[in-house]
Amino acid sequence: MTAYSEADAEAGLARLIDLALCGEEVIIMRGGMPVAEILPIQAAQLIEGPTSYNLLRARRLARNGVGLTSVGLPNQLYEEGR
Repeated sequence: MTAYSEADAEAGLARLIDLALCGEEVIIMRGGMPVAEILPIQAAQLIEGPTSYNLLRARRLARNGVGLTSVGLPNQLYEEGR
């Protein structure tokens, strides 16, 4: 895995896409935290695979959750600030 800052990703997006197409795992960081991943889309997925919505939904459901809701996160941030 190779991580790149948001600024590096902006400046060299074409190069990062080429790296992903070559099989390298490309992660984009913001403030030291991973926020995005660049992955190649397989040709078979484009032709025979699910729609982009279903593909993204399946990926989201396959990921491990963070255990917080949209209400819980601000509450936790507020409580830590006390």
